[in-house]
Amino acid sequence: MDYNKKIIGFIVLGFACIIWIITPLVGFLNLSANQLSIYLPSLVVAGEVFFLMAITLLGKEYSVKIKEFIKSKWQNFKSSFKT
Repeated sequence: MDYNKKIIGFIVLGFACIIWIITPLVGFLNLSANQLSIYLPSLVVAGEVFFLMAITLLGKEYSVKIKEFIKSKWQNFKSSFKT
C-alpha cells in the first residue's frame, strides 16, 4: 500500500470522527430550528462521506479491523446491560 495514500486515509478518517463528535454538540448551540434542520443532516452526510472515503483509501484490511472493533464494542455494550 502506498504510504501517502495510507496517511491521507487516516487524516480523512480523523475528519470523519471529528464531524461525528461535533454533530451532537450542534444541538446545544443557540441556533434556530431552520438552521439546525440544515446543519445536522449536512454534518451526518459529511461524516458518512468522509468515513467511506477513508475506507476506500485505506483498503479492505482496515475496513475489517474497523468492523471488528465496532462489533466488539457493541458486544461489550450489550453485555453490560444483561442482568
